[in-house]
Amino acid sequence: MKWNFLRLSSWLLALTLLIFSHNIFAQQYKIDKPANWVNTHIIEQPKHSDITQVRDGTLYLLLDNQT
Repeated sequence: MKWNFLRLSSWLLALTLLIFSHNIFAQQYKIDKPANWVNTHIIEQPKHSDITQVRDGTLYLLLDNQT
């Protein structure tokens, strides 16, 4: 009986610490504009997709097969 109580209490303690520790590990971050050394490129997306080129539900815009 004593061992069951110790096992249960250790599991409850571990679960309680796990539940309440999410705020400790959460980090706040902010996405800012890229630095001056970053070269940005505007990539135009196709307006209409060619359904015949879809493979397994994915349309690959750039595919590189190397042998």
